[in-house]
Amino acid sequence: MANFFLWSFVFAFSIILIQGKEVPLGVHPSNAPFYIASKPFTCLDKSATIPWHKVNDDYCDCLDGSDEPGTSACPDMKFYCANDGHVGVFIPSGYVNDMVCDCCDGSDEYNGRTNCNNTCSTLAREKEELLKRKREDFEFGHKIYNEYVTKKAIELEEEAKQKAEEEERRKIEEEEKARLAAIEAERATTVPETPTESTMEPSIVDTPVDPDLTNHSDDAVKEITEDEHHPDAPDYPESKPIDYGPDNGFMMLIEPSTGCLEYSDKQYTYSLCAFSEVRQRNVGSPAGSGTLLGRWKEWVGHPRDSINWTKEEKFEKLLYNEMLYDGGETCWNGPSRSAKVKVACGVETKLLSVDEPSRCIYLMKLETPAACHHKPEKLLQMHVEL
Repeated sequence: MANFFLWSFVFAFSIILIQGKEVPLGVHPSNAPFYIASKPFTCLDKSATIPWHKVNDDYCDCLDGSDEPGTSACPDMKFYCANDGHVGVFIPSGYVNDMVCDCCDGSDEYNGRTNCNNTCSTLAREKEELLKRKREDFEFGHKIYNEYVTKKAIELEEEAKQKAEEEERRKIEEEEKARLAAIEAERATTVPETPTESTMEPSIVDTPVDPDLTNHSDDAVKEITEDEHHPDAPDYPESKPIDYGPDNGFMMLIEPSTGCLEYSDKQYTYSLCAFSEVRQRNVGSPAGSGTLLGRWKEWVGHPRDSINWTKEEKFEKLLYNEMLYDGGETCWNGPSRSAKVKVACGVETKLLSVDEPSRCIYLMKLETPAACHHKPEKLLQMHVEL
């Protein structure tokens, strides 16, 4: 009986506090208009209308539980922590009054059995400091990215120029060879002048040519020609070009100075050779050995028409944040191994972690300036949203 009166006092007290606030306890501000103190409350699913004093009375009256936003009476409900001065969050309603401080403002432990200090301002300062450091990292990473793609563009342009010059030189050589061959052919088919008596007498005895040898020679030439232009020769498909990002920034990962990236835990060393393969080997084993987890497949989520998008469209639509390597060695009585690589902006290129969330499916996390192609403001926004 004493407990009953205690809880009656607690809920009466909480109702009084709620009536004095714009947002009732446990309710997200967006739902505040549906909770008007001292007026009948209509369940959000319209299943019933109840007197206001039955809201947050630790008894579930609505089928959707919307009459108990601030208690643990209704299963599968969410309690909203306002966390003034920091970031509001939802917690499971079962955490309310469980003697554990889950909200930084302590609002989830309002029955008085647990004393919760308000840590919201401290957490807000820590978050602000973290975001400041992240912004500095993003700015530096973006600077490294811009310097690399500028240098790489010049390098690729020079390579293309040299290739074009080499092609032109080869073309000129082939044309010259063809011209000389045509001259020789014309000389060979020119009809000689009528010989005089003195020239008709042979000074050297001609050696007869075996007609079989001539036929074999002609057949060999014919065979070579047919091989070059045979209509039934297999037509091998060209390999799909690798997408290195809008500015070819991800070519940074295949530079000799980068090499294959490695991450080791207590048992295994994982090796990521970007745009090539992923391997797993026992710690201490030589590089290049071990189990093949997958070969480069694609950027995950790239639509087929992305090849025709402009650089601006790629920046907006393709974040280049996840690689897929598949077709690895088959697991015992299981699927072929595969690996996904989550890519994020960082000031240096390094593997941060490797997990196996599902059998034979691996998840790697990679930081690299190559992923700093967005402006720092956009990168920071994406980081906060994650």
